[in-house]
Amino acid sequence: LWGGVAVGLLLLARRLRAATLSRLAPLALLVAAMALSGLTPAADGVAQVGALPSLALPLGWPPLQAGLWLQLLPGAALVALMAFVSSLAVSESLAQRRGEKLRPAAELRGLAAANLVAAVSGGMPVAGSFSRSILLHEAGSRTRLSLVFVAGFMLLAMALLAAPLAHLPKPVLAATIVVAVLGGFSLRPYRDAWRYAPAEGLLMLAVSAAVLLWSVAAALALGVVGSVALLLQRTARPHVARIGRVPGTQHFRNVERFAVECRPEVVGLRVDESLVFTNARGLVDAVLAQVQAHREQVGAPQRVLLLMSPVNHIDFSGLTALQELHFALRAEGLRLELSEVKGPVLDRLRAIAWPERYEVSLYLSHHEGWQAGEQSLRPSLADQDAPGQL
Repeated sequence: LWGGVAVGLLLLARRLRAATLSRLAPLALLVAAMALSGLTPAADGVAQVGALPSLALPLGWPPLQAGLWLQLLPGAALVALMAFVSSLAVSESLAQRRGEKLRPAAELRGLAAANLVAAVSGGMPVAGSFSRSILLHEAGSRTRLSLVFVAGFMLLAMALLAAPLAHLPKPVLAATIVVAVLGGFSLRPYRDAWRYAPAEGLLMLAVSAAVLLWSVAAALALGVVGSVALLLQRTARPHVARIGRVPGTQHFRNVERFAVECRPEVVGLRVDESLVFTNARGLVDAVLAQVQAHREQVGAPQRVLLLMSPVNHIDFSGLTALQELHFALRAEGLRLELSEVKGPVLDRLRAIAWPERYEVSLYLSHHEGWQAGEQSLRPSLADQDAPGQL
């Protein structure tokens, strides 16, 4: 009953036109609840805050025992990860609302300093609090200096108002937090995530449910495992699009999306992923499938020209896949050629003389390679440009 009435009064206070009165409503409600609970028997049987802990700060270094530290390390690492992730999530939420830029490194340094102070003063692990951050935001806080004033007022309250605070009903205190958190809740991110990527929307719902039904640790584990699973699912097979020239231009687009020109002797393909160990195994099959489609729809090709501009990185597994692709195409009487290879990627290929070893032609632009296969940049000519320029 106390909690329901408090939630109703706070929601009504939000409708007040005067911003100052609306922000002072939670404080006025807490004072009224303490007075009613302490001076009348109305709160008999209702859970109350009770006596506050002492203000003693036992300063001192924690025991420097290597065995104890190694024993605590796994749990401490999990607590630290949870603290940083939850704090970063709160910071990102408020930064987006205010249009501010978030600096994760600065947040990490702040958390580290706060936890060092807590370690030598007998405190608990420190992390950002979503409910407290929303309360401060709803109260009009705009800078970190407000937290200094909050800490000062908390010290004064514990020193001077310990007796009245002991009579504060917990349902009323919980109501102020619940209403403040509701003010920061929005269904729009869930709706947008479901429309944009249903799998990610489901994961967001599952993680939110895990926070409410189990714990933050369980939700964090579910979020990490789910995110890794989605990443592996998306990158397990590289997306390879067959492309042709937009008439009258030097632009190339997907043949399934645009009316484009294709030449029988060359298969233009665009690799839309970096070639790494998660997707390298699927490269050969994806390319050969597109070659077969070109052969059936356009004509018999002589060479396969890969547009590499979307490829930002090729690890050793990706390099091995390129080599397998070269041999697979050669077995069918086709040449492998590359266009618009990014500088860092080309630098790695040059480091082992890969283009020369497999006689792979390089083109500065895809249009150049598509138009005339005999005008390719030979490896010796390609080496004349500065590293990172192609």
